Amino acid sequence: MAATQYELMQRFDLRMPRYSPQMMAAVQGHMAEHPIASHRELYPTQGALTAHFERLHVRTKQYIDAVQQGWSIDDAVLDFTDDEQ
Repeated sequence: MAATQYELMQRFDLRMPRYSPQMMAAVQGHMAEHPIASHRELYPTQGALTAHFERLHVRTKQYIDAVQQGWSIDDAVLDFTDDEQ
């Protein structure tokens, strides 16, 4: 989680989080082993990027509909694993 927070703050040019030296070493070690791919790497074509945002739109609409109608939200609505493709 610390690595994700660090990555987001770096991408959006926000002030960097103040981690202890031990935590910073752990974050840098984790990021060296598991680099976070950029959107350009994840979605190399306009079609892939459009499909990604369409999936997000559909999932968000399903979630809002389920909450507004008082349904119990099943795991399929909250499962975003196919968005990584």
